[in-house]
This record gives sequence, structure tokens and C-alpha cells, in this order.
Amino acid sequence: GVCSANLRCMWDLTNTQCVSHCSLTYTSEAPCRADSRCMWDSEDVICRVACSMVSVTKGDPVSTDNCLIETMCEVSPVSGDCQQRCEYRAFTSTACAGYSDCQWNPTASKCTAKCSTLPAASCVTAPMCQLSSSTCVLRCQYRHYTVSPCDADLECAWNGNKDVCAAQCSSDI
Repeated sequence: GVCSANLRCMWDLTNTQCVSHCSLTYTSEAPCRADSRCMWDSEDVICRVACSMVSVTKGDPVSTDNCLIETMCEVSPVSGDCQQRCEYRAFTSTACAGYSDCQWNPTASKCTAKCSTLPAASCVTAPMCQLSSSTCVLRCQYRHYTVSPCDADLECAWNGNKDVCAAQCSSDI
């Protein structure tokens, strides 16, 4: 509608009215976080619209884009709703494990999207993931941490020199 077309405005789903965009209403973290319609972006030091406030209609590219334009948001592959990306939802491995669509990346120490939720194009750029046939799966080094399960997996083989599970026929074996 007219409200979402105006970059200075956002639609308040709760009160069903057009209101000023969070970035224009708040310039500091505390008041931004106190407003459930908003979320604080520590990287860009700006108050953003909470992902849950962005309505997504399945199959509508405009509403999908309205979600994705908010850099901290993504469209949930499960519910189809606009939600916070994993790296903004959880900051510890324990908290990350609480989200079924997220996985902890021990190398980067951050919560990332679970491989199984990623489309092929995103899978190939995700550091913990790889394509297996047309399915996005965890790389061998994150799938298995000991010899037996690694060697039992037809896609993987144990590298005794590096003490790590690696993909079959890779330079890591």
C-alpha cells in the first residue's frame, strides 16, 4: 500500500496503522529495543523495523523484497514469514541450538542458517555447507568429529594427518 511505498513509514501490524519508520523515530539502542516494532542493528548503528512487523504474502515478490530489504531479516523457509536471520537471533551455541532452522558455526563463532534450509545458490557460498546431489548438507568436517562415523559416511573419509573428517576425493584427505 501507500504506507509501505513510503520509505519514511512502516505499517504497524499490531495497531493496523501507518507510523514513522523506526530509523526516524529512534537514534539510540535502548529506546529502539524497548519498542517491539523495532530492533537495533549494532553493525550499522541504526534502529530497524523488527522482522516480525514485515508482512510477507507467499508468492508476492514485493512483500518478499520488503522483508529482504531489512538486512537483518529473511523469509522463513518453513513458515514463509519475515524473521530475523540466525546470526541476529542467537549469539551463543546454546541459544543457536534452540532454533530448528539454525546451526552453530564453531569456526566463525556465530549462528548461521542450517544447511538443509538453504537453496542451492546459497548453499555453495555457505562455509559449513555443500551440495550433495541437489540437497544442501553439512560439510564432512562439521558432520563427523571421529573416525568411525566419518568413514561410515560414503561421502566422507578420515584424514589422519589433519585429524579431521573430509570429503571423499578432496585435497584434504
